[in-house]
Amino acid sequence: MALSAGTKLGQYEVLAQIGAGGMGEVYRARDTKLERDVAIKVLPEAFARDPDRLARFQREAKLLASLNHDNIATIHGLEEERSTHFLVMEMVEGETLAEQIRRGPVELDEALRITTQICDALEHAHEKPVIHRDLKPANVKVTPEGKVKVLDFGLAKAFAGDGGAISAAAPVIDSNSPTLSRLPAGYQQADFSPTLPGVILGTAAYMSPEQARGKTVDKRTDIWALGCVLYELLTGHGAFQSPDHQRGVKTPADKGPLAYGRGSDSPVAEPDTVQDIIARVLQSEPDWSLLPASTPPGIRTLLRRCLHKDANKRLRGAADITIAIEDTMNAPTPMGPVPPVIPVQPVWKRSLPWAVAAVLSIVVGILVWTVSSEALPRQGQVSRFVITLANGEQLAGPDERTLAVSPDGKWIAYIATRDSGRERIYLRPVDSFQSTPLPGIEGGSAPFFSPDSQWIGFFANDYLKKVPVAGGIPTIICEAIQGGGMIPPRSGVWGQDGTIVFQYTNLGNLWRVSAAGGKPESLTASKAGLGGISNRWPDILPSSQGVLFATVANNTDWGSSQVGAQLSGTEEWRYISVAGTQPRYSPTGHLLFARAGTLMAVPFDSRRMEVRGDPVPVVESVRQSPASGVAHFDISNTGTLAYIPGGTETVERTLVWVDRNGNETQVPAVPSSYQNPRISPDGKRVAIGTQELGGQIWIYDLARETRTRLTLQAPGQPAGNINPFWTPDGKRIVFQSRRTSKANLFWQAADGSGEAEQLATSEYTQSPSSWSPDGKTLLFMQVNPQTSQDLWVMHMTDRKTEPLLLTPVSEAAGRISPDGRWMVYMSDESGRREIYVRSFPGPGGKWQISSDGGQEPVWNPSGREIYYRNGNKMMAVNMETGSGFSASKPRVLFEGPYQLAQLTGAQYDVSPDGQRFLMLKPVESKAGAPTQINVVLNWFEELKAKVPVGK
Repeated sequence: MALSAGTKLGQYEVLAQIGAGGMGEVYRARDTKLERDVAIKVLPEAFARDPDRLARFQREAKLLASLNHDNIATIHGLEEERSTHFLVMEMVEGETLAEQIRRGPVELDEALRITTQICDALEHAHEKPVIHRDLKPANVKVTPEGKVKVLDFGLAKAFAGDGGAISAAAPVIDSNSPTLSRLPAGYQQADFSPTLPGVILGTAAYMSPEQARGKTVDKRTDIWALGCVLYELLTGHGAFQSPDHQRGVKTPADKGPLAYGRGSDSPVAEPDTVQDIIARVLQSEPDWSLLPASTPPGIRTLLRRCLHKDANKRLRGAADITIAIEDTMNAPTPMGPVPPVIPVQPVWKRSLPWAVAAVLSIVVGILVWTVSSEALPRQGQVSRFVITLANGEQLAGPDERTLAVSPDGKWIAYIATRDSGRERIYLRPVDSFQSTPLPGIEGGSAPFFSPDSQWIGFFANDYLKKVPVAGGIPTIICEAIQGGGMIPPRSGVWGQDGTIVFQYTNLGNLWRVSAAGGKPESLTASKAGLGGISNRWPDILPSSQGVLFATVANNTDWGSSQVGAQLSGTEEWRYISVAGTQPRYSPTGHLLFARAGTLMAVPFDSRRMEVRGDPVPVVESVRQSPASGVAHFDISNTGTLAYIPGGTETVERTLVWVDRNGNETQVPAVPSSYQNPRISPDGKRVAIGTQELGGQIWIYDLARETRTRLTLQAPGQPAGNINPFWTPDGKRIVFQSRRTSKANLFWQAADGSGEAEQLATSEYTQSPSSWSPDGKTLLFMQVNPQTSQDLWVMHMTDRKTEPLLLTPVSEAAGRISPDGRWMVYMSDESGRREIYVRSFPGPGGKWQISSDGGQEPVWNPSGREIYYRNGNKMMAVNMETGSGFSASKPRVLFEGPYQLAQLTGAQYDVSPDGQRFLMLKPVESKAGAPTQINVVLNWFEELKAKVPVGK
């Protein structure tokens, strides 16, 4: 009998049923003592009626509970409550592999990553020794963090008892069930173990031949099942599924209620039966032609060794599979499809095509020589051509690096999507008309080449990886994200000495790591007083003399970035007297960089790190992102230039009201590059920053629907006015401004009267966070190269400042509660960004209120609720702060594609009644994503003519 929500089994309260099968019903439940969610599996009633069988199960469950591995779901205990026996297990979130496969095949690198984690789980269990016996996609989950968890480990044996078989009284169920009670057509009971009462243990589609025959099994039966799982991940089809299923013929289950004769004229295949599947397991081979053409030979061999019907010829253990995968990953293989098997033909048939081909080759050779001799540029001759993407393809971006040219000038790598799918890395030989996606890679970004042009480095998920240009399995170099939260735009460069320099976080330093792998170490240790908040887009100078990069004091104002440089062997860096981003050293002796969508060049002494003259525009209309600073161009050492046309892209957003249920109402404000909206205390106006005119703050009147500019600068004076906050009385607005040499705190009358007044002077970047309710204390963030982001307070009576939270980790986005007693803020002390509450101004306790990452915390004006963002989700936590502090479990209010913040506070605000959220919604570009790459061969000749280096 199914349990209803709210049913209590001892200390466990049932929340919902999440599964059912031959081994019992599974529920999500709450452990009321330990305050955690668990999974409970209620055992079939047959257990309670069979004391011997229950005793055997208890002995086996004790062995299973001894398994302790990151990739195995843990069994917490075996409990009994009112004659109900149930297992208490770890509650694993995420999707099963079966759910993933329903959407189609899994990319090669992801399939192998999953397989190696399953191997780790099997290897650990087999050492105990525990055999799974029912490994299948439905028994493997991938958590939201990418961790693989194998479920129901060894439960098939535990349910079967010592004899290894389930009673003949067990119910008859389908081919995906762990208990089968029918023999395949054409087989007799004598073909199987005489000890089995007509029942075979296991799931038909994944059971080994020896398991299907009822013979004694060992760990090699799990190896077979793992081979079936890997095959299905790569093909999207079961290894022993019927040919009709594999050809895509619809089954009755596929076609829905009309499939059984009500107007359907399509062929309908009968669904697979248990007998059909076991017969194919015992007699047939998988359809190897269904494997993707890009599957490396080593993986094809591995699958055949796993799925050998003779267990003695099968791989011996899970560790062997891991080694085979690693060997394949580290052994470059030719890119392209596996050659087909060609049947042998008579001699005359084989000779005729060669004779024809010989004649044609002479003709074609003459034509090719004639065309190529005129089409290919001569030495020193500049020529141009355009790479136009195929129909349905679009270049990625705009905030990530999208384009790379190999140092030898023979290859162009770019990131594109096809038919709105995931981003992939495409490789285009300069002398070819065809672009090919790198096999086994999906979701890769920011490609860059090795100095010998034989490898491509790239980022995928949270890792820096490399893959041979000739094709092969990607190799992980290192982890490439720190502190969790939003993944920043990323780029890397590969030096002659085998060092890779890359961006690791949104903040501060660049990092370096050996291309052979290892732990990253900090490279650009900031010099006190520079105030740099983010260093990006590195380039390594010749002979590893040093590193160039772009740096900015305000992470949202890359239009004001400058070029920085660090000499090799030093710990500090300095500014180069160039304003721009994406620096690139040219072998011609030039420093190239981007400014406002234009590629600039200036003569550059790489040893002294000095420019020699004034920058000159050399290429107009190069695609550039003002949000991240990236400019989409690259050069080779041989003079090939590739770039994406387009100029600086305008990032526009609209203001929308969103209620607690996610319903939107448009605010009739003209779209602009809005950021950090702040509602006035009376709810009638909005102070909001834009990137217009270098960064300005505007006041939007909600009733009159008018927008008035608040901040003004003298001509030529830096702007960078962002992140406004109203004073509690609504009379003034405090904000960050770069109108002096540093990004410091200013405030100004909200009605626009008077001048902006500087509140604090610091060599470090400052940004306001919130006010105390009485307006006497300003909470603000300060960025220090040694301690990252810290929270400080300013006492408005004397304008003195002092640190509130000054630690080696990041604390930012602080908000004081409406009653002035508490502060909510974001910190990465746990290794990722989470939301915390502590007493204000302190001392006192500290509580983490987010459970799965978070940023952009904001109080409900009532003080009884805190909101924060977790990706696209708006989260809410109820607060009780009367006699102490307590918080509820976070819950999702709504989810949507609204602008996310980086460091300067929330990109939304809450109405005074706490019922609506003022959100920023990005406007889709009318022009669409670009589909063209411009290429210039021998471009250095043009560069030297436009910008002579001199002596």
